[in-house]
Parts: sequence; C-alpha cells; structure tokens
Amino acid sequence: MSLEAWKSRYTFRRFDTEYIPNREKIDYLKNCIEFIPSQLGVIDHIWCVLGPDHREQKKWLVDNIYFCDDKDMGHYEYFTALMEAPYVFHSFRVIHPRNTRFGNQSMNQVTRNNAFHAGAIVTEALKQDLDVCQICCTDGTVVNPDIMWEYREKIWNAYGKLLKAARPEASAAYIGEPMISIGLGKGLPNTEQDYTPYKDGVSFTGQKFSKPMNNCVEI
Repeated sequence: MSLEAWKSRYTFRRFDTEYIPNREKIDYLKNCIEFIPSQLGVIDHIWCVLGPDHREQKKWLVDNIYFCDDKDMGHYEYFTALMEAPYVFHSFRVIHPRNTRFGNQSMNQVTRNNAFHAGAIVTEALKQDLDVCQICCTDGTVVNPDIMWEYREKIWNAYGKLLKAARPEASAAYIGEPMISIGLGKGLPNTEQDYTPYKDGVSFTGQKFSKPMNNCVEI
C-alpha cells in the first residue's frame, strides 16, 4: 500500500447499501485475526462479523450502543455508518476471572489489544480496496447502563454456542463491554454539511479534522 493511498484515506461516514463486497475479502480479514499479535498471547476480546443480512442487529447497535453524548452540543451523535456498511466487524470484551489466557485481563490491556487488532484489520481492509470506518464511541452504555443486560443477551443468543464450543464453561457472564466496530464496504462522499438529522439526534456525515502534524519524531 503506497503512501499516496494513506494520504487520500479518510473515515467514511456513509456507505453504498447496494454494494456488497466480495465475500473472499471478508473471509481473508476474518482469517487474519487469528494471527494478529496479542499481549501475552491472550484472548481478551472477540470479533464477530455482521453481514448484509444483519441490518437489524447493526441498527440496534447504532441506536443503543454506538453514539456519543455531546452534552456541549446538546445532542446525541449516532454513528449511522455502521448500519449502512454491508459488513461490520464488531468486537466485545470477554471476561473469565479464573483463566489467565482467556478473559482475565485488565481493561487497559483489553483496550490495547483491541486497538492493535483494529489497526491491523483496517490496514488489511484498505489493501483489499475496501472503504472503512472505525468507531470507538460507546456512550450508550453510559447513558443507559441497563442496556448492557440486553446487549449481553443478544450477543450470547447469537454466539453463545460458538463460545461454548471453544470454552465449555462459558456463559452469558463471559460477555463484557462492546469495543471497537469497523464498517467495511464502498463509501459514499461525505456531505458538505456536518450533521444529518437522525432519530432524537444527529449523524455526523461531514469531514472531521485531520491530524495537525505527524506524531512521529526522530532525533
């Protein structure tokens, strides 16, 4: 991937809902995850793939988890790109206090591993000529802490059998906080206006600021 490709890259706020990426590209990304480095070789979070048939699940995540409570702006900002993207790699923390290699890590370590994985997934997706958005804001769990009960139930109902196949002692209590989600597909140009109305708030569909400088220095 060239430097020019990185220079022209940006986070897409909208996706073409009619365009479905080649499934081979998604499978490639899914297979890469097994080999992404993880601190101490632990599994402290899980990635799950939501596809074109999971629009209802993606919308639920946007409406209830992936929004920002912008108190200064007086509105909620919903990350609707996740429900427009044909594919979403959604991640969540796993918790198992008695197992040192599966879900027995501090939140700081989980966050590091999750962010490292997300960076690798985004990089490989760009190499596959996919447009991406990476969303980390999960204020829904702060605005309404009780939503975690419903979130755990939804995740367990969808993926519990797979988790139990890997860890027979697994239960819904294994499901921790929602982490980073990555939308993948064919992006649409950002809008000239910053905000587009959505529900009781807005969706940011414009262009946000780029870095003001290169945050790498050399003596």
